[in-house]
Amino acid sequence: MDEQLLSCHASRVTRHASRVTYMLKTILFLVFFLFLIILNVSCNNSEKKSVLILSLRADPVYLNPVLAHEIPSMMVNQWIFNSLVRLDENLHPVPDLADSWQISEDGKRIVFHLKKNVLWHDGHAFTAEDVKFTLELVLSEKTNTYNRGLFMVDDKPVIARVIDEYTVEIIMAKPFAPLLANLSVLGMVPEHILKDQDVNLSDFNSSPVGTGPFKFKDWKVGELVTLSANDRFFRGKPSLEEVVFRIIPSTEGRLIALETGQIDAGEIPQKDYERMSQLPELNIYRWYDLSYYYLGFDLTNPLFEKKEIRKALNYAVQKEKIISSVLMGYGKVATGPIPYSSWAYSSDVEDYEYNPDMARAIFRHEGWIPGKDGILMRNGKKFSFTIHYGQGSENSEKVCIYIQHFLKEIGVEVKIRPVEFSVLVTEIANPGKFEGILLDWIENPDPDCFVEWGSDQVKHGMNFMSYSNREVDKLLQEARTTMDINRRKELYGKFQKIITEDAPYIFLWYSETMMGVNRRIKNVSKPSPAGLFLEPEKIKVVKGEE
Repeated sequence: MDEQLLSCHASRVTRHASRVTYMLKTILFLVFFLFLIILNVSCNNSEKKSVLILSLRADPVYLNPVLAHEIPSMMVNQWIFNSLVRLDENLHPVPDLADSWQISEDGKRIVFHLKKNVLWHDGHAFTAEDVKFTLELVLSEKTNTYNRGLFMVDDKPVIARVIDEYTVEIIMAKPFAPLLANLSVLGMVPEHILKDQDVNLSDFNSSPVGTGPFKFKDWKVGELVTLSANDRFFRGKPSLEEVVFRIIPSTEGRLIALETGQIDAGEIPQKDYERMSQLPELNIYRWYDLSYYYLGFDLTNPLFEKKEIRKALNYAVQKEKIISSVLMGYGKVATGPIPYSSWAYSSDVEDYEYNPDMARAIFRHEGWIPGKDGILMRNGKKFSFTIHYGQGSENSEKVCIYIQHFLKEIGVEVKIRPVEFSVLVTEIANPGKFEGILLDWIENPDPDCFVEWGSDQVKHGMNFMSYSNREVDKLLQEARTTMDINRRKELYGKFQKIITEDAPYIFLWYSETMMGVNRRIKNVSKPSPAGLFLEPEKIKVVKGEE
């Protein structure tokens, strides 16, 4: 009886379960069918739209070229803003907002003739007053910018004088060789929006208005920055309808996004170059850019005040091993702050060869003796410091681990601390709140690097390490005010040798950039230190090969 009841109950349960299963299957089928419809509509819509999807390792800090000083901001700003001049593939200045210019015989005056068909994204006309306003804004002591030094000659600011609505003159105390190149990295901003605002706190910094080929549309912090085509762009309507920047903090995440087609272009880590080169959907571009990687020290810290100690740290780090292991050999040992691809780079500068015995000898001479745990001690204090680096960068993490290992071999204790990239730049590098810091630095197209190395740029420029050398100041000032390129190269050669001797950094490598671009993306520029997207309005997305 019990068995019959159980059997009957089991039968009812089975029938009920079958009905439930059938219903669930039906619901799931309907859901899946609906999903396919939505997906199909979405795909059709995306096919109709011409969208370029790029990536950023962090959110921008300022969508304002006057304030921007880090890579994510500059990457987005170049699509929104224009400068008086821009640089071509050979880093030569060519017209942008200016149609033409004339330089006076004494080299102290440049008259720019502006294009007359340029509109701001809100419909206002671009005029000479905007040029004057932008330069005065970047030179104002009230503006929290690192770009002020780019437009100072012998401690005197350049002066912008409006001649008429479409003509502006820039006046300098002395001839200023880097001016055109420096103007190429300064996007013009609208006077009619910012003239009565505190630019440091303005909503403009997160919702900008430019003259460029793309207009700001939306910014979802931590996710996306979206730009839409400027139909009234003065060089013609862009081929793309939108440009989307996806925020992907990790190197691996950006690589997966590129490999799976979630982004259209992205930098390729050296370790993945061979594998990614085999993917049929990607074009791979390689070039030496204007950057270098370095480990910088706070030179006001007693640990790093003495030049000999900094030399010892340089001797202790095997750069070739880092390049071969982390970069798979794709890079060159850095010998100083002038990028390898710059015309001012000097091959006569000798780097510190790997010599841990020399490093130990220097430390002994300076009174540092290994303690019981092997860590160097002097006056009861350990030689121990922390290196900050950008979180999400696989290469940076590996480099820090290598440096930690190399320095431990000579008795130096190193701690490593990853930090969100935007925090690394704005809260650690800028105020100088670090002991050691690992950074990649992109130099301006002109080798003028006064804002990073000038003694008076510790508070007002980008001299984050507090480096000071009066001889360097003189060399850099002369190089800025000398128009003869051969003389400038000679001066920068002397500068590089002094920097190597002073050893304020451990210069690590010059970067060989590897960029993967989906074959659907057409009209990218020829690979050069200037990059691939020099004329954003010409970039287009196609179906298949053309």
